[in-house]
Amino acid sequence: MVSIGKTKEHSKAIRDKVVEGHKADKGYKTLSKELSLPVSNIGSIIWKWKAYGSTVNLPQPAQPFKVFSPTCTFCL
Repeated sequence: MVSIGKTKEHSKAIRDKVVEGHKADKGYKTLSKELSLPVSNIGSIIWKWKAYGSTVNLPQPAQPFKVFSPTCTFCL
């Protein structure tokens, strides 16, 4: 069976620091170096903040699909 790992979520404090830095007109690379996060993560946090107005982790929109192994195609 294939297991899909959960990615690490950043703490609320780190996400708030990213947003505060963005409001202070700091660039993505500067924030990345200060907080030791990849630039893509900084961009994702800021995009989410602009889109939803908050930095909280939202739940998934729907139940995830079950992953079946190839040998269990007739198990249903």
